[in-house]
Order: sequence, then C-alpha cells, then structure tokens
Amino acid sequence: MVEVVAYKGSHLHPQWDPAGRNRVNRPLTHNEESRLQDFPEDYLWCGSKIEIARQIDNTVPVGLAQAIAAHFEAIPGLRPSTPTLRRRGSPGVNGL
Repeated sequence: MVEVVAYKGSHLHPQWDPAGRNRVNRPLTHNEESRLQDFPEDYLWCGSKIEIARQIDNTVPVGLAQAIAAHFEAIPGLRPSTPTLRRRGSPGVNGL
C-alpha cells in the first residue's frame, strides 16, 4: 500500500533508504502526481514548475468524475440541465 502524505504544499512518497533501515520521505515528481490524477504518461505540460503543480493539483481524476456522473445518472427522474446563455444585461433566472 502506498501512503501519500501532504506536507507544506508538496506530496510526499514514503520510501526506505538503500540499507532498508530508515524511512525517508521524498516529494512526488510532477509525472507521478499527474499519473495519480489519471493523466496519460506522455501528457505535455506547459508553464513553470509552480504553474504545472497548480494545474495538476486543481484537476479532478477522470475516474472520480465518471463515478460521480454515474451516481447522478442512476437517480430516477433527474434530468441533465442545459446551461442557458444570456446576453449581458438581460435578466437571468428569477429576474436576476
């Protein structure tokens, strides 16, 4: 089992030193973090290291999104809503 621990904004991966005596936490690489978020291995990221980390951290894994969608699809009588576009200054729902 892999335990991922968040510490001061970075995600750490516990591992053992080469002698196998001491536990050493190392930060996950951007590639490892993106794989945990269901991005393909060959996905190309743009931006600085901080911008890439922010992009990865702000994602929702595809599997999680699919599970949530399946849950809502299974609710009887629930219809998907279609967002309505409106012009600037025109009243929206309930006149707002």
